[in-house]
Amino acid sequence: MAYQDTYYTDANGELHFLSAEDHANAVAQGWPLPDPSWNVATQAEVDAITQPEKYTVSGAAGAKLAELAAAYTAAAYPDIQFTTSGGVTAMFQADPASLTNIKDVLTANPTQADLDANMPNLYWVASDNSKPAFTRADLQGLAAAIAARGWPAFDNLQTKKAQVRSIEADTSLTDADKITQIQAVTF
Repeated sequence: MAYQDTYYTDANGELHFLSAEDHANAVAQGWPLPDPSWNVATQAEVDAITQPEKYTVSGAAGAKLAELAAAYTAAAYPDIQFTTSGGVTAMFQADPASLTNIKDVLTANPTQADLDANMPNLYWVASDNSKPAFTRADLQGLAAAIAARGWPAFDNLQTKKAQVRSIEADTSLTDADKITQIQAVTF
């Protein structure tokens, strides 16, 4: 039977990992293997190290905040439908890079005349790669639509982050209760 990656606990309760590769190298070189007094670690002992979000308040909070941030990104930045002043309705990317591009064009071209001089026949690439003509007002409208759609998701993210931090700081709760309540927070 081939050796499998294994975690051990020593006499002091310290957790040690021995991979199958390390085991094979030790055997080949005649190096000592784990002390016979070491015990194979329990799954709970392994999880406490490899999945701290299951066992520590800070781990649970960190994992939940990352989960909330991902949910926010998914809610705030999907493509958005917009109708240009020319009457073309299309889906447009609404991610942070797209917003930065819109801002850069608007900042560099404070008037429609500037835009016409610097970027004649301006178009904005739709999600389907079509190129509807855009005016400065269209760019402002697209940016406003993206911001308006993203605001509720941003506000929800801030509320949920505060909820996690409040649970984390609540001194009336046990760590186990804090972890359970933090894991129950949803976007």
